[in-house]
Amino acid sequence: MNHIDQIGKNIRAYREAAGLTQSELAEKLYVSFQAVSAWERGQSVPDLENAVRLSRLFEISVDALLKEKDEEIFVGIDGGGTKTEFVSFLADGTVLNRVVTEGSNPNDVGECACIATLTDGLSRLLKGAEPRGIFAGLAGAGAGNWKKILSKALSEQCSTSWVDTDAVCVLSLAPDPENSAMVISGTGSCVFVRRDGKLIRLGGWGQLFDESGSAYDVGKDAVRHALAVEDGLEKESALFCRLLDELGDPIFASIPKIYEKGRAYIASLAPLVCDAAEAGDEKSLQILEKNADRLALLLRSAAERYGAKDFICSGGFFRNDLFRNMVTEKSKCKLFEPSLPPVCGSCIELLYRMKQPVPEDFRANFEKSYGRIELC
Repeated sequence: MNHIDQIGKNIRAYREAAGLTQSELAEKLYVSFQAVSAWERGQSVPDLENAVRLSRLFEISVDALLKEKDEEIFVGIDGGGTKTEFVSFLADGTVLNRVVTEGSNPNDVGECACIATLTDGLSRLLKGAEPRGIFAGLAGAGAGNWKKILSKALSEQCSTSWVDTDAVCVLSLAPDPENSAMVISGTGSCVFVRRDGKLIRLGGWGQLFDESGSAYDVGKDAVRHALAVEDGLEKESALFCRLLDELGDPIFASIPKIYEKGRAYIASLAPLVCDAAEAGDEKSLQILEKNADRLALLLRSAAERYGAKDFICSGGFFRNDLFRNMVTEKSKCKLFEPSLPPVCGSCIELLYRMKQPVPEDFRANFEKSYGRIELC
């Protein structure tokens, strides 16, 4: 079969998956029925303009539309609390299609909703194609039996499937994925080290036991300070005033709302501390210093016990330069942000687990093609 014949078969497969007749497809593209028929029979190929229209209509990339049949498709998934990203790609790193759906942390949404999100995302991503393998790095998957439960669910989509914590996606972006380290400071915080493929975790034991430099910890310290001011135990500060403005009510009156909205809301108050600290508020600086000290302790522990030196930093709270610089200075460790998204790491992890070589130009190919994909 030549390439033109294969393009025709691809168009037909995607058209049928979309539930369209040749006439309906022709109408949507403003071309004749005969043109569509000729494409599918391999007598001609769509020009660039129509190839782009087809890719948008089928919610795939032009590369996926024009791919050769013998090219194996792989799938990487990065699932978090707020969104889940799916990517289909070739072994050389070329991205074929990309889909983003709602969050898939099983501890937040439950088993059924998590599996439904994964199944729906894969259906939209693959359009009936059969992947060679799937790796899903999901937030919360490291707890309990989630790896086993969700791996079984994915195996119904593809027999070669793995599920692990989303930290693995980030660790696999390191130059040597099998020996890498990362630090997370978002709503929660923790440190991961991987040595010879073994995953080691420091911190990240949940809100009841952690006190290790997350946005939640910082936000909670801000509320504690405001309550201490109301109790006459601490002096009023700029942070106290900013927090009252944000809450819109006196601190005592706001407590029920804070409890109701929970951890994510408390974490959302952390930027107030950063802003006040940058303006010179002493109490805010103390709160940041305290949390940076704690997170630095975890980093130093990872460095001393496991030889980790360079840490990929992840999590929204590290976007604050003041806090990140504090942690770097106190830990004496090098923190760096990856240039590629975590879903690229999930793709690399899949190839490692399948014992397939990762080409030297994999990352370059991924970055180049990823930027061309239009999200549906």
